[in-house]
Amino acid sequence: MRENTMFYNHSAFVNMLYFIVVMGMTMFFMHPAILFISFISSFSYSLYLGGLKSLKFSAGVLLPLLVFIIILNPLINHQGSTILFYINNKMITKEAIYYGFFAGFMIIDMFLIFSSFNKIMTRDKIVYVFKGSIPKLSLMFSMTLRFIPRYKEEFNKIKASQKCIGEGLGDGNIFDRIRHGVNMISGLITFALEDGIDSANTMVARGYELKGKSSYKNEKFTNVDKVILIFMIFIIVILGFGIYKNAFHIIFFSDFYFTSIGGSNIIYFISYFIFAFIPLLIEIKEEIVWNLSKQKI
Repeated sequence: MRENTMFYNHSAFVNMLYFIVVMGMTMFFMHPAILFISFISSFSYSLYLGGLKSLKFSAGVLLPLLVFIIILNPLINHQGSTILFYINNKMITKEAIYYGFFAGFMIIDMFLIFSSFNKIMTRDKIVYVFKGSIPKLSLMFSMTLRFIPRYKEEFNKIKASQKCIGEGLGDGNIFDRIRHGVNMISGLITFALEDGIDSANTMVARGYELKGKSSYKNEKFTNVDKVILIFMIFIIVILGFGIYKNAFHIIFFSDFYFTSIGGSNIIYFISYFIFAFIPLLIEIKEEIVWNLSKQKI
């Protein structure tokens, strides 16, 4: 995993604004062009940050998830006007298959975006962004993001320890397995309580909520951050016009339809393409500058 990337080194406000816009466009506009741009940009940046580990996760988890959603949706959603065939007297429609495909694609995009979000938006950055409005809530949110992988790692340790003494989830009959699972959960709850007490004591020892003491790390808002932020807002305004003109409109039921990416709409899709690739463009630009500076030495 890469650490201290150039996009990470920019202001937390720049980072947060980028992720909010990309997440919002991906979730609320399931237009194929938007989903494709989100996928390519998020997958590329996730691969840049995580290397081959991200590629293995995408191939091993996300692709089967997409196939599962495509198969499941038409079995439970029977809306649509184009009937392809029947299963147990229930119609399977083309529109339901399309919806399952695009919904699955959207979920995969969100997985990839959040994988980058977790690496870029650290606890300090989240607390810094919301320091003025909801400082306590931002602190709780950042701590929750930290606890989830921590508890997952601890549960894997507990599971490995239980397996070593013959009390794993696959050992014994059904009642033994239930008992072993309860013991693991009990151990994880005990760890969570002890860890919570340790965290509280640490916060008190470091002077949490003392007058004049901040619970976040101050960041410098540089001129480069200002330029990037202005550029991002400019693109957001263009996207706003596109939303107003229904450039990203898509209908699944009862007939499948989405707006063309050509004509006057193309400017909106190009704008989103540029916006979605901002982190990677920043990284590529820095790599080029660094290589040129090394050649001059």
